Amino acid sequence: MKLNGKRPGAHIEPIVLPRPEGNLVFLAKAIESFDEFDKLCPYPTPPQKILPGKQLVSNYEEPEYKKQVMRHGELRLAYMVVKGLLDTHGLEWETVDLSDYRTWNKYREEFRASGLSDVEINRLVNGVSIANCLSEAAVSEARADFLAGRQAVLSESSSPNGEPVSTPSGEPAKDLS
Repeated sequence: MKLNGKRPGAHIEPIVLPRPEGNLVFLAKAIESFDEFDKLCPYPTPPQKILPGKQLVSNYEEPEYKKQVMRHGELRLAYMVVKGLLDTHGLEWETVDLSDYRTWNKYREEFRASGLSDVEINRLVNGVSIANCLSEAAVSEARADFLAGRQAVLSESSSPNGEPVSTPSGEPAKDLS
């Protein structure tokens, strides 16, 4: 698909952390597909329980299943952060490996070990979240920008603002007074 002759591509959100010796610039890119994540970490299946009358139903209230669902959500966020920051120039993970889900949650430890504060780490996670969602505020702002641009184009109408000096034939226009 193209829009105005170009492929739109994934949204990239720059995240800048100020440093006296030079700002740290991270690029958070929207995850185009979670297919890889779903293959590596399928959603947990609830255990079955037998109701009176020997009817089998899924037991969504089972404590171990709830822990698995919570863990799945944590892994999904960690995957989004790690994969979302892949386009950051010069970023090298030491303990995190995108192909090994057991390492994804180590991103916070690595950030801390590199000297980032919890506030800065949260800013990075938030930036990845912004790149991966369309908040109503962002959509409203984009819509307002579009409509303001349209209004500017409409106000610069191609209609003449006064009487023509000559006709297309080159003859002087008739005086209508």
